[in-house]
Amino acid sequence: MTHKPSKAQQQTAIGEGLAIGCLALGAESVTSAKVEIEFAFRKAWRNWPHAGKFPAVHADVYRDDITRILHDSKGRTDASAAAWEFGGSEYVPFIRQDWPFEELADSAGEDFGVNLDGWKELAKAFMDDLNSEH
Repeated sequence: MTHKPSKAQQQTAIGEGLAIGCLALGAESVTSAKVEIEFAFRKAWRNWPHAGKFPAVHADVYRDDITRILHDSKGRTDASAAAWEFGGSEYVPFIRQDWPFEELADSAGEDFGVNLDGWKELAKAFMDDLNSEH
C-alpha cells in the first residue's frame, strides 16, 4: 500500500468486503436491528486479523460504524464490487459487477491486502454471532 486510504475508502471496503463475504457464504440478508448488528460486528471485528488495516473503522461500545457503513453503502458511487440495500427489517447484500467472488474480493481489498478468504472470515464470524442471537 503506497498511500493511506481515507476514512471513506476504508469504510467502503468494509461494506463491500462484508457483502462479498456474506454472499460467498450463501447469506441473502442480515437483520437490520442496530443493537444486534453492532454486537455481532464488534465481536467479529475484535478477532479479525485484518482489522488493524482499517484504523478509521470503529467497532467498540463507544462508537460502532457498521450500521452507517451498511446503510450508506448503496449510495456510494465509488463502490464498484458490492453493497448493501436496506430492506426495512434487514440489510440485503448485492453484487454491483458480474465477476467471480475472487475478483470482487480483490477489488474490495486491493488497498488493504484482504482476499476472499479474509472477507469470508469476517463475514462468517459476523453471521455466526447473528445466527446465535436468533
